[in-house]
Amino acid sequence: MIRRIEPLVEVWNTVGYQNISEYISSIRIQNSVDVPVGRMDLVINPSATSSLPTSIIHNAILNEAQKRLKLNSIISAKIDKNSKDHSFLGRIDNIYPRISSDGNSTRRELVVNCSMLLPKLLLKDDIINAPLLQELPAVKQVLGTDRLQFLGWSRGAKKEGGGNYFAGKPKDAIKFILENCVATNTTVVAGRTQGGNLIAKSFFDPKKSEIFKFSFLEGETLFNPSLTTYSGSILQYIFECIDPDFYEIFFDTETGSDNLAYNVFTIRPKPFSFSDYVPQHNDSNSYRVVRGWLNFDELDSVIKTSEQRLSDQTGISDF
Repeated sequence: MIRRIEPLVEVWNTVGYQNISEYISSIRIQNSVDVPVGRMDLVINPSATSSLPTSIIHNAILNEAQKRLKLNSIISAKIDKNSKDHSFLGRIDNIYPRISSDGNSTRRELVVNCSMLLPKLLLKDDIINAPLLQELPAVKQVLGTDRLQFLGWSRGAKKEGGGNYFAGKPKDAIKFILENCVATNTTVVAGRTQGGNLIAKSFFDPKKSEIFKFSFLEGETLFNPSLTTYSGSILQYIFECIDPDFYEIFFDTETGSDNLAYNVFTIRPKPFSFSDYVPQHNDSNSYRVVRGWLNFDELDSVIKTSEQRLSDQTGISDF
């Protein structure tokens, strides 16, 4: 029995909700630890996925899709619609038509390029250190209170108990940035959406414990005075709060407890060893082991057996 895998691709924008699954002929998702902003490329070709009587209907579907698929629309995808796991959640960056050939015939296709929602918002949102602007009423009216608290004097100050988030634990500083920056409080879909406007936190909810996957070494404390005067992108701001030699940051898409797609943000110590190699000394004369390290055998893993392997490619290289 041959199983037919069908995708699920859903779009939300000012036009409304769109399900374009039946016209998708190709999905390509790229996500890497080295590249924070994951990508997805879709190819819409109605003739390749449906039985259409004429090319007129084919072109009519593409024309309508091009009208409805607005730039910056929210898009989610599952490679397999019967799976409970979402594969991607992001925004549409680019839409363009192209011609493909199949034997003696040619077909018009629609290519849709997308990027992961949260890291793109963080990358595109820039802040500056300009304390004097913070005091001007006109600036407050234009930028709003969210942006003002990142301009200067009181950036990171705790409202209760005194102190500053950027003079404490990295985890607290990063959570402060994510919960208060404009990028995660911006309206991503306005107008005709169920429940009114949607902010980025609707898709990346910091109150959900499974969305933040933060793991830090025990006793970590920030010692960087420039964090209160930083200028640049919010994403790079988060990178400044950790030591890249010992930590790694990456984003992914997962399904929450409510079965909706969410961007998951992971920060964890880089694994350097295995559990069996970590010394376990408890007496006072032994050297201190820094607690909080992750080991390779403690990471989530998927084991593929020889029965599941379809083909092998092996080789030897000087590199």
